[in-house]
Amino acid sequence: MHWLMNSITLLMLDYVINFQTSAKIWTIFTKLWATTSRARLLLIRGLLQSTKKGPFSIDEYFLKMNPYADALTTAAQPLSNDDLILYIHGGLDSEYEVVVVNLTSRTDNPILQEVQFMLHSQ
Repeated sequence: MHWLMNSITLLMLDYVINFQTSAKIWTIFTKLWATTSRARLLLIRGLLQSTKKGPFSIDEYFLKMNPYADALTTAAQPLSNDDLILYIHGGLDSEYEVVVVNLTSRTDNPILQEVQFMLHSQ
């Protein structure tokens, strides 16, 4: 318990200063971490849904979207290639509609680089 108390920041110490056992300290940290992690996951998923291509190039747009997918993978909630492609499609302007229709009507699953190339060609 003393090791835990000496290992945390002053801000975190406020949460656990009155606990008498290390088990109670771990329990509160687990609850705090779970809340923060869930909020972060919801934020990242919201960013994936709301990010639009806008005035950016396709390459810049992909560079904006990839870190969101990476963050979900880091949080043990990996995003499938198909799901990331769907999020990317959702943020595109109507000028890319032909490519999106072409990609979504295919029977095979294109890889992310192929999608980027096709959108870049548009």
